[in-house]
Amino acid sequence: MLLYVNKKEERRKKIKKLITIISIILFCIINLLYLHKHLNYTNNNILSYTSPIKAPEWYTQTSPVVIFYTKDKTHFAILIPEELNRENLKTISVALSKLPSSINNHYFADKIENNKILLELIQFYTPQIQQTQDKDKAELIIASKEDSLLPLLNNQNFYTKTINYKQIKHYSLPSQIYSIIDTNYPISFTPKTQLEKEQKNLQNFAKDNKDKLLSYFSQRTISNVDFPLSTDNLFLKNVRLCISGTLEKSCSLKKHLSLEKNIENALKKLTTHDKPQRLSLLTSFKKIADTETIEQDEGIFFRFEKREYLMLPNEIAKYKEQDSKNLFNYIKLQSGINPEYKTSKMQFYKFKTVEINLNDNI
Repeated sequence: MLLYVNKKEERRKKIKKLITIISIILFCIINLLYLHKHLNYTNNNILSYTSPIKAPEWYTQTSPVVIFYTKDKTHFAILIPEELNRENLKTISVALSKLPSSINNHYFADKIENNKILLELIQFYTPQIQQTQDKDKAELIIASKEDSLLPLLNNQNFYTKTINYKQIKHYSLPSQIYSIIDTNYPISFTPKTQLEKEQKNLQNFAKDNKDKLLSYFSQRTISNVDFPLSTDNLFLKNVRLCISGTLEKSCSLKKHLSLEKNIENALKKLTTHDKPQRLSLLTSFKKIADTETIEQDEGIFFRFEKREYLMLPNEIAKYKEQDSKNLFNYIKLQSGINPEYKTSKMQFYKFKTVEINLNDNI
């Protein structure tokens, strides 16, 4: 029996099969890349804590400033934001820079928050200007409320010009203006190192949960009190901590235990008559050499074989006030080791803390 083989059909089937295999492989690769991207995204953000109260972006903190001016540009009025902050002061400065430097007097149409800063800005752009109590003769009227300003503008025809955040975004202000703004409204601290980021997360977490934490500690006389805090953040779920009493300090440093369990363990180690005074939430530990400089807000953890010793930042500060000797040698001595003894098995770590006063507010 002769079999007829259609070579074209066979070739078509092979190509179709090859295309199917390649499509499956590409599909798997694309999905793996997508998964890898999102896993990395999770890992990069898993330590960050976002407050339930969403902080506004910088441009939402900026209100527009409206300049009113007569046709001959001899009289001006400015309607400024009621709230003064860094961004609003920049907008006000840009508006003031648009005015003639020859203005002689100004009048405040209403009470303005912290007008000392405003006076400094006005004085910079119009050095000869003086304050007047006669609103009818004022060449520049300043107000923060529209109702206070509009009645003063009814006697003349005023043109308007609005300055908003879009116009000042790339505007370069003089260094003297930035100096005034920085002095009164300093730039908020931006964490850079991993310990600083963790410390910032702990500060936000502690601030949001202050009342719950204080309530929790005040009810410890009742058995089986439900733990009031919950978070999806892995770092905060397992944060290490110390509880300081009047006479002693008790720490729970197991990073695999929950925050609730660490608090319970630390409380159990305190003697019954020693009332908790301070809760110290600890960041991760970073290994250091015994020659490193310890900053004001940093603590030290020491481990050698089964020996462990921890000093909180406030304890280090007290030690430095009383003794200027080597801090690392002191820690070894407190651990029952000859201060002069050195071995690579000795490990020093530094960390940062967030302190919560269990008697008062944070």
